[in-house]
Amino acid sequence: METQDVLMLVFTFAAVVVAIWAAAAAHAANARADKANSHAEVANGKADQANSLAREANAHARDANDIAAQAVKDARDAATSLAWDEYIVAVASLQSVDPTDPTTDVGALLTQLRIRATLLVDRLQWQGFDRWLVADHAAGLLLMREAAENGKKKQHQLGRPLTADETIEIDRNFHKWVFALTKNVRLVRQTGHREDTLAALHKEARDIIRTVTDRNGWDPPPERIEGVVPLADKYQP
Repeated sequence: METQDVLMLVFTFAAVVVAIWAAAAAHAANARADKANSHAEVANGKADQANSLAREANAHARDANDIAAQAVKDARDAATSLAWDEYIVAVASLQSVDPTDPTTDVGALLTQLRIRATLLVDRLQWQGFDRWLVADHAAGLLLMREAAENGKKKQHQLGRPLTADETIEIDRNFHKWVFALTKNVRLVRQTGHREDTLAALHKEARDIIRTVTDRNGWDPPPERIEGVVPLADKYQP
């Protein structure tokens, strides 16, 4: 065998060895790649599972926040509803009052009316609601005073106690006011805050005040106490 044939054989053998090694290396690389892909798939699966759990946790958190917010609203609504109920009861209690009876003590009833009205105003924070109640309460007090004075005059004229029919007739305007206020308060409770409605009710109350004071020659009650400025006006920028 000649030298060149030997060299050719050696080179051929070396090429075969290199090819075999390269094939083995490629197979090992493919095996590692397959293993890496398998790990990646597992990792991706775990990541998807983690994301799913995170989304579920967020949903639970939102539900918890909604429940908490609703609980706060329900508590606030319950307190407001109770304030409405107590004020309506305080108004309705005046229906049994007889202003013509000089022994009638309405101090406690009027105190409860004022307190319940104040609590309701604070709960609602409705623009114009307080102005209406203040005016309507003033109208009621004037009608009560009118009935008391007319009853006293009537008894003096007759020289005897009033009959039931006479008492009912003298108290009629006052009791009509109690009925109207009760009805209006229930209506406002159902319809909610409407400034046009409150403005109309305030005007009606002021009209009653003007009518009663005019026919009796009385000075109308002031809408504000001299020297007292509401905080909202005092601290306006």
